[in-house]
Amino acid sequence: MDDSKNKHVYSIVLLKEAIIKNPVVTKDHKLFEERLILISISENLLRDKEKFLIFIRNLVQNNEEIYPNEFGEMVIWKLAKIIDVFEISEDIEFSLPFQEVYSRFLEMPANASIDDVVNKFYSDYVWEDKEI
Repeated sequence: MDDSKNKHVYSIVLLKEAIIKNPVVTKDHKLFEERLILISISENLLRDKEKFLIFIRNLVQNNEEIYPNEFGEMVIWKLAKIIDVFEISEDIEFSLPFQEVYSRFLEMPANASIDDVVNKFYSDYVWEDKEI
């Protein structure tokens, strides 16, 4: 059976956290990134939340950004939370595994947790994704 007919485009809002490996400099803040992506997936995958989480986690990890910052520290952006998922009603085509549409950086105190970020910026957060 051709599953492509059952695929739909979804908008997914991700929260990523910057992890610094072997920090050289003590920082008074922590960086997070909100990223909105479009992805074409089957309805069946979205219905099974556990499989969907594994799929998104693998997709994001396979496209992880790792780079040295100005201090020579390695910065790794890790998926922290899936904030929201909703279907796009328009027919959108793209050739990449996903298409980034929007991104913004969120600066928090160094001791901030992921829950602190969610509480501050996403007061309407309801999409429970357990721990990523």
